[in-house]
Formats: sequence, structure tokens, C-alpha cells
Amino acid sequence: MVNLNKMKNLLLICEGPTEIEFCKKILFDHFKNYKINLSYILILHSNGGIVPWEILKKQIEKHFNDDKEITISTFIDYYGIYSHHKFPNWDLAEIEPNKTSRMRILQDGMKNDIDDKIKFIPYILLHEFETLAFSEYDIFEELYESNEARLNKLKEICDDNPNPETINNSKETAPSKRLTKYIRRFKKTSDSINITKNIGLAKIRIKCPNFNDWITKLENI
Repeated sequence: MVNLNKMKNLLLICEGPTEIEFCKKILFDHFKNYKINLSYILILHSNGGIVPWEILKKQIEKHFNDDKEITISTFIDYYGIYSHHKFPNWDLAEIEPNKTSRMRILQDGMKNDIDDKIKFIPYILLHEFETLAFSEYDIFEELYESNEARLNKLKEICDDNPNPETINNSKETAPSKRLTKYIRRFKKTSDSINITKNIGLAKIRIKCPNFNDWITKLENI
């Protein structure tokens, strides 16, 4: 007989400390409501930071061998992945102009390259974690005084990008670079977590469809 009250185990392999803090302070309690016990770990080989797909794949397989019942997912940024990382379907994805479709192509490639017996839900965040911080402009006004941030510039970015996942991923205009540019003494992990926590998971999910699709899949493991 299936125990419907049994907690399911979910492991997120995270790219860096900001994703780890987001799991700890926001996602852990959320998934607890779905009878899911969330654990999280950095990419082992680099202790954070993207690695070639084959190295990440070996980590996924290792965690499965440690616990055959666990569901494993990735929480990594698209920004920073290059051709030399050799992610499956990379060449096919790069010729796809629509970024949402591009992520699906890459994620499908990752899924198809993992043994079917492993419960694996791939996710690549478009374009990086700090994307989520642009889900609600009002939070910038609540958290920062006018002498601490260029609020007009932050509002302009939010207004121009109703879906924050479309914010450009170049080295100069990536979401994290914009936050660093327009918020004085911006601290990547602590400020990003404070902003997203104040926005709230529900609002982020409304504004960021790829992120919402991922959370929905995890809720239904």
C-alpha cells in the first residue's frame, strides 16, 4: 500500500551560494507544504559555478546511486554556459531565436542524456538568478532610498520587461550587472535574496513563466 503521507525527497543541484540561500529561505518551506523534503547542494566539482555537462551528469548519477527514490533537479543559470561546456542540444538551441524555446531544447537534451530510471527534472534559469529580482518594481522603492539606488532606472527596466526572463544576457546588461550599476553597494547574495523574498514566490511565478513551469513540475513529483 502506498503511504500518501510519506515525504518525497527532492535535491536541487545549485550553481552558487545565491541559489542555495534561495532554497534555504524561500523554497524549503514552500515545498514542505507539498510533502516534499527539499535538500540542496552546490555543484561539487567547482564548489559553485558552471561546469561541463559530463561533470554535472556524473554528479546527478552519483546522487541517484546514493538514493534511488530521490528526484533531482538543477538550478543553474543560462548566462555563463558556453559551447565548450558541451551541454546536449547546444548547437540546436543556439540557432533558436526564442529564448524560452531555447531553454526547452537544452533541458530536453539534458533529460534525454540521463538514464530513464533517474527521476530528473532539468532546469536552466533564463538568464540568471538576479532576473527574479525584477519581478516587482515596488519592492525596490520599499527597500532602497533614492540616495541608495537609481530608482528611475530600475523602474524603466521593469516597465520595459514585463517578463523579467527576457532581460538581456550580455556581459554589460545582464540582470546582476544592472543591479550592481543602479544599487549602491549591491551585495549579490544578500541583496538578491532580500529583494526576492520581499517580492514573494507567488509574484515571481506570475512574472517569470519558465521559472513557474519548473516550480510546478517540482510540486508534482
